[in-house]
Amino acid sequence: MHGRTQLIHHDGCCLPAVAARLHDAGITPYWCGEIAYACRANQHLGSLDLSWNEFGGEAGCSDLASAIAGHRGLRRLVLDNNDLLDGLSVLACAVGRCVSLQTLSLRNVGFNELAAPALTAVVDALASSRSLRVLDVSGNLSPVWHIRATEAHRTHLGAEGMAHSTTTPSLVALLARSLPHGAWSRTLSDLRLMNSDIDDGHVCLLAEQLTAAGDNTSLEHLSLANNCFGAAGAAALGDLLKVNCRLQSLDVAGNDLLAEGAISLCSALPLNRGLKRLSLADTGLQGGATRLIADCVLASTALVSLSLSGNDLCSTREGVQHIARLVRHRDPACCLRELHLCGHDQAGGTTVYGHLAPGNGWCVGPQGVACIIARLRNGRAADATTALHMVDLRANGGEKIPQSGEGWSLYDRTLRVDGCTLRL
Repeated sequence: MHGRTQLIHHDGCCLPAVAARLHDAGITPYWCGEIAYACRANQHLGSLDLSWNEFGGEAGCSDLASAIAGHRGLRRLVLDNNDLLDGLSVLACAVGRCVSLQTLSLRNVGFNELAAPALTAVVDALASSRSLRVLDVSGNLSPVWHIRATEAHRTHLGAEGMAHSTTTPSLVALLARSLPHGAWSRTLSDLRLMNSDIDDGHVCLLAEQLTAAGDNTSLEHLSLANNCFGAAGAAALGDLLKVNCRLQSLDVAGNDLLAEGAISLCSALPLNRGLKRLSLADTGLQGGATRLIADCVLASTALVSLSLSGNDLCSTREGVQHIARLVRHRDPACCLRELHLCGHDQAGGTTVYGHLAPGNGWCVGPQGVACIIARLRNGRAADATTALHMVDLRANGGEKIPQSGEGWSLYDRTLRVDGCTLRL
């Protein structure tokens, strides 16, 4: 461990290090004082990664906080997978005072175990930051919070959803209420809440607060992947997109939206002028939903990238036809340039994106790949029949398709099919 601390400090002298990665380095509270001293001695340090360590006690966090609060160069701080329960408050206060910090990652650090007053204080301290741009608090599981009986919540959740609410506040609820009001409303552009057990109620509140905020928030990127909300949450996000044109990317992959939720969300695309990237990967979609989704996507004048990976989209003939419509579009008013249709890589027991799905694990399958290639090439290898720059069809059984044209460059009108790249 001593050798690792010398990356940023040696014999009282400042080294010109701009990044220090002490990931899984066995750091205990004993070493935090030395690391803090080294940080104070090196105001050129721009990035510090202390993830997967063991310094979560109040004493260790206090030492780090004293160095962070007054640092003039630190722009990125990663504290993932440390049990920071006893030290979150003091660290959050330091983040609020640091004038340079732009990226903060606090994945799986124990937010969900904080008592309500302490959790509120932590969120308030983070919201006081005037420099923070990226906040990742994924993996902090959210207890169910009290849902106020507003008309919007009643519409999306129904009586059953309202009946299951409690009075326990959660990180997501407090963040939602702080986004439009804290000092960070002018700087925070990227919020990541993946793997956080977020339900429909949380998403409804988040969408409601962002809608009410209007232009009083700088949020441009929102990731809600791999949570547990469904059609009601997706409908709330759809309502948000109809009035919010500041959001540029939205990731709802790995949530059980099904056709109803995905269609509710996509119905806002023709009205939205800001969203450029949307991920609906692994959301339980099947072929019957593809027509309405394709209609909405092709009517969008802003969307550049769409991911439908990990869904069973070509289970019907209609599904194949409408996916082919998306792939082959040539409408100059439509901005879609990237389409991701990856399946699941079953051979290695892993996935290209999201979780393992039931069935054969393909998004479009070998026949769908063959259909799409036929539509694109139209019998002539050099025939450019689409406005897309890239279509990704990996892990769809493409190895069964005769392959040719290997070696063409990526993003030069290309089609990825498993081990090769074909030119469109």
